Amino acid sequence: MAGQENLVSLADRTTEEQREIARMGAAASKAKKRGRKSMQETWDVIRKMPLEDGEASEIEAIQSVGAVKNANITVEQAMIFAIAKRAMKGDVRAFQALQKYTESGRITEDLTRERAELELEKLRLEVDAYHRAAERVDTGVTILDDIPDS
Repeated sequence: MAGQENLVSLADRTTEEQREIARMGAAASKAKKRGRKSMQETWDVIRKMPLEDGEASEIEAIQSVGAVKNANITVEQAMIFAIAKRAMKGDVRAFQALQKYTESGRITEDLTRERAELELEKLRLEVDAYHRAAERVDTGVTILDDIPDS
C-alpha cells in the first residue's frame, strides 16, 4: 500500500514521545472547547438582541405574521420567522430545519426552563398560602404557662 512506510507504530515510539503527543492532543482539545464555549456565549448574547434600538417586542403581542415587519423582535426570532417563511413557500429543507430546531433545539430548552420556573413559582405561592392559612387557624388549645403551686 502506498505511504505505508511513512506510518509509525506506537511500539516504535518511546513512552516520553507518546506522552508528548498526548499532551499536545489534550492542549488542542482544550483550545477547541474554549473556542466553542466562547462562540456559544457570543451567540447566546446576540440571539437575544433586538433588531433595532430599544426594547424587544413581546412575541406574544404580535397578532399576525404580517405584523412582524413593524415589531422590534430579537435576532433569533427574526431567523425563525425567515425560516418559517421559506417553509410556507414549500421549502422542505427549511421546514425540516425548523422542525429539528423546535423539537431538539433551544426553543424546547427555553420552554422547558420557563415551564420549570413557572411550576416552581406556583409551588412557592402554594406554600406561602398554606403558611398564611396555618397562621390564621385557631386550634382551640390553650397553653398554660403558670401551674399553681400546691
